[in-house]
Amino acid sequence: MLREIAVSRRPAEMVFPPLVPTRELQKSIPKGTAVLAFFAAGGDLYAFLLTQDKYGFWTVKTTSAALGRKVVALLREMGNFEQNHELGAADLTNAQWKQTARQVLEGLLAGSSADFTRRFPELVVVPDGVLWYVPFEALQVNVNNQLQPLIARFRIRYAPTVSLAVPDRRGRSPAAETAVVVGKLYPRDDAQVAQAAYEQLAKVLPGTAALSKPPLPAPSALYKLRMGRLIVLDDLSPAEGTSVYGWAPVPIERNKPGNALDDWLALPWGGPEVIVLPGFHTVAENSLKRVNRTAPGSEVFLTVCALLSNGAQTLLISRWRTGGQSSFDLVREFAQELPHAAPSEAWQRAVLLTMATRVKTDAEPRLKRSAGGDDSLKAEHPFFWAGYLLIDNGNPAGKTEAEPDKPDAKPAPEKKPGDEKKPDARKKPDEAIKPMGSGKAQANGQADDPKLQSAPGPKSAPTERPKGTVPSSRASPRKSRQSP
Repeated sequence: MLREIAVSRRPAEMVFPPLVPTRELQKSIPKGTAVLAFFAAGGDLYAFLLTQDKYGFWTVKTTSAALGRKVVALLREMGNFEQNHELGAADLTNAQWKQTARQVLEGLLAGSSADFTRRFPELVVVPDGVLWYVPFEALQVNVNNQLQPLIARFRIRYAPTVSLAVPDRRGRSPAAETAVVVGKLYPRDDAQVAQAAYEQLAKVLPGTAALSKPPLPAPSALYKLRMGRLIVLDDLSPAEGTSVYGWAPVPIERNKPGNALDDWLALPWGGPEVIVLPGFHTVAENSLKRVNRTAPGSEVFLTVCALLSNGAQTLLISRWRTGGQSSFDLVREFAQELPHAAPSEAWQRAVLLTMATRVKTDAEPRLKRSAGGDDSLKAEHPFFWAGYLLIDNGNPAGKTEAEPDKPDAKPAPEKKPGDEKKPDARKKPDEAIKPMGSGKAQANGQADDPKLQSAPGPKSAPTERPKGTVPSSRASPRKSRQSP
């Protein structure tokens, strides 16, 4: 059968990444969601901001070299010098990173009409190049003369391409079984640290099973088909000099055939719907000292695409590994909300809860024992929460495969001649270009969108478009179900 498929001229049912016409793609953007996409070419960086019916684009004025220097400075101010670099109390209380984060965001948006001081429900970032290492959640906007991180303003998720930033026809399984790899998130940890974190996770997430000792029932390239969700509480440092796909997502039998990521790309197709990797490493952890100068960010882009091409809809992977209690708490708070909320909402809630939690110095292996004194500091520093990428396509939570529309309980009444509403000759058509929101709505405390241009439509008579503003979905974080 495979031989016939290989030699016959049959179109593939699935193309990855999917190719979607721009107009159709824009209509698929959820209401209230803005997509900020970047494209690096010819030494320049181009930015595009899309919503369901508006668009904007500009060339980033900051040069690649200047942007790279700012990103390096930001990563260092967040504590990233080497993989296991320890932070002291002075590092955690130094707020210089906020100014650098503000400068990075202003440099990316300079010359555009985008205004992130306005509230809107969700932002999707499609990075390119060095921007894969930039924690957009921690970038700062000045609101009422006070700097605020973007994650406190709206939900944030990422996508490797714009076509993967919008919902598809797949649904989510709220009752999926979860496999948890229990290892050592920090290499010098005792084995009981991750075991205790797993036991806390199992209390709040039904259908959870631990994978801690070899052998696996089958190579992970096959066993992945049995996993609804995969959480890996283990260090995932790729071996030096290997392929981007040479590391093992389930590291229990990492050196045996059939367990590397490139084995996952072979048949049979399929895998976990949700994958959480808090022990993943990128060159962000050493402030880009070992970055691929010709293709920065490519290892993150290719890894993300490989996992998504296996059927994953949601990925949470770390740019740098903190390896402490804050990491376990973030994963638990995120995972327990997935059956009830969209991933971006669950992640925003987890981050805000972590920021309000006091740091347990003795449970954070990358903190000097003098840092924070008697657990007096809160985890407000981005070292604890900004080193994660939430990759997600925006599919709604709590839904299974798309079902056909159900008929209305009562049939619609038949229209009679003369019932059609006559057009109002006094109304004027929309202008070709108009702002996304209104200053009046903002003055009244309502949510608003970034300022964008209207999307170009077909060459036909213009139609009247409603002028409402996008309601904000952000609410104050709910009380944690499990005390961190």
